[in-house]
Amino acid sequence: MSPTKHNLRLLSLLLVAQVGLALLINLEAHRYSSFQSDTPLLALDAGKVDSLLIEDGEGNKAQLRKQGSHWVLPQAENFPASPGRVDALLAQLAGLKTSWPVASTSDAAERFKVADDSFERRLTLRHGDTVLARLYVGTSPTFRKVNARVDGKDDIYSVGLESFQMPAKVDTWEDKSLLTLDAEDITRIELPGVTLQRAGDTLQVAQLGAGEQTATAESTALLQRIANLTYTASNGRAAEQIGDDKQQAVFEFSLALQSGDKRDYRFSQSPGAKDYLLKVSGQPWSFRVAAYTLDGIKSDTRSKLVKAAGGETQKEALKPSAAQPKQPKGSS
Repeated sequence: MSPTKHNLRLLSLLLVAQVGLALLINLEAHRYSSFQSDTPLLALDAGKVDSLLIEDGEGNKAQLRKQGSHWVLPQAENFPASPGRVDALLAQLAGLKTSWPVASTSDAAERFKVADDSFERRLTLRHGDTVLARLYVGTSPTFRKVNARVDGKDDIYSVGLESFQMPAKVDTWEDKSLLTLDAEDITRIELPGVTLQRAGDTLQVAQLGAGEQTATAESTALLQRIANLTYTASNGRAAEQIGDDKQQAVFEFSLALQSGDKRDYRFSQSPGAKDYLLKVSGQPWSFRVAAYTLDGIKSDTRSKLVKAAGGETQKEALKPSAAQPKQPKGSS
């Protein structure tokens, strides 16, 4: 056999091998992508879960516990957790199905970070003292997917979850809407030096003088700032933090609501601190509030909220006019 024919034969065999390998890969990919299962990944009744522990690989932990129909944070003195968020996660976990395993070895568990001692997240779900399920969540193979392994089993699956849905830090689970109100429920705002009273769809400055009217855009903006008041983190039980005179109030205001209730807001600040501590009447908690949040409310003085009838606000009227030249000294 000539060298040329021998080379052609080798090339032909190589081509056949490549075609066969491509067909095999496509077949396996089709089997993997088309594999469907009705078997739940977790044998879990979400309604029975009353405790959830989320841990990450850096030692952070977030414990959530059910009290009645609400979830709370035991590590933060049972501060309320974000409503519906835990139930939504549990429902998603209960709805996960098995698929074709991506791997089943201990080496793969380490590589995909779903091992007993090496993981991105470890979720432990309990009813009382009974562990209902434990799930290891690891690396993300693709968008909106993570590798996951059920405790006590070898198979690793790619499932529809994302790590950001399962943070292991307590403050990320706090109910950040705890201070928010429906703006239409607010009938009166009492700030230092100025009071606003509801008149139809707007709040109007009380006790206006002759030729004065409310700056509607500014009063509406103030109403929205107060109705959507946010905090950066809870600060424990209020009685233990700012319930006495050790920290003097730096700013206070109050609201009246359509229900007839009244809410008092008291801000204090520790020496050298940037954030404020907030105590709201009727709330057992104190809250940390960013300086810029309070500064936006403090700046709404009477001169900003009142304007001359048909003209500029009092604050604008007090500003020096750029078009008016300064009078030289000694001139009359």
